[in-house]
Amino acid sequence: MAEEQYLTPAQVAEELQVTVVTVRRWINGDELR
Repeated sequence: MAEEQYLTPAQVAEELQVTVVTVRRWINGDELR
């Protein structure tokens, strides 16, 4: 675990995808109220 200083492109893409989906859900939920 200590050697994980650099994220792989796949990990970065996953993080970004999760963030985008979460933000979209939050925005959509906020707008639909």
